[in-house]
Amino acid sequence: WDRMIEKGLSKTTEFIHALAIMAAVLLTGGLAFKYIEGWTFLEAFYFSFVTASSVGYGDLSPKSRTGRAFAIPFCIISVALIMYVMSVIQGALMGILFKRSLDRIGDDTAFVSMAQADNQTDLAAERNSTLRNTRRRARGCCGRLWTAVVEAESLHRLLLSVVLTFVLILGGALFMRSQEHWSFTNSFYFCFITLSTVGYGDLVPT
Repeated sequence: WDRMIEKGLSKTTEFIHALAIMAAVLLTGGLAFKYIEGWTFLEAFYFSFVTASSVGYGDLSPKSRTGRAFAIPFCIISVALIMYVMSVIQGALMGILFKRSLDRIGDDTAFVSMAQADNQTDLAAERNSTLRNTRRRARGCCGRLWTAVVEAESLHRLLLSVVLTFVLILGGALFMRSQEHWSFTNSFYFCFITLSTVGYGDLVPT
């Protein structure tokens, strides 16, 4: 039970931190777009939120080169953050629903069973930990080498994904620049906004 309370408090703290970071990003975006595009703060904040949610209504969109260049990193950061916030909210809601279901049952044996299950889990975890430590010592250098290989492979996949995405956007930008006679900044901006599924509609192929 104590462990459940501790996890609940941890989730609540994580939720508050996530909301604070998201609010800071949206406020930063609002102030930046207000200054760059000359919008009111409400319009700039609204645009930042629409971008972060990847909705992209198209009623507001950056017109200046600086605004479009700033929209690209802002979109990456804000969309990633809002996905993280949604995952934290989902975890918090699941915890609340689970607690309410326990309260609705109102049976103390449920808590006793949970405590026994926790104790059994702790014993199993200790045995597994001892076994893992024994195996780890037996593997020695081979285990560390394997871990390094796995980490290097994960990093390689991440870098490959980033490079391929950049190449895709860059190739699309060069193509749109040659076909639509846009500037490279507008072409890159169009391809990125399209790939991110935001799609303001301020730039469209003719």
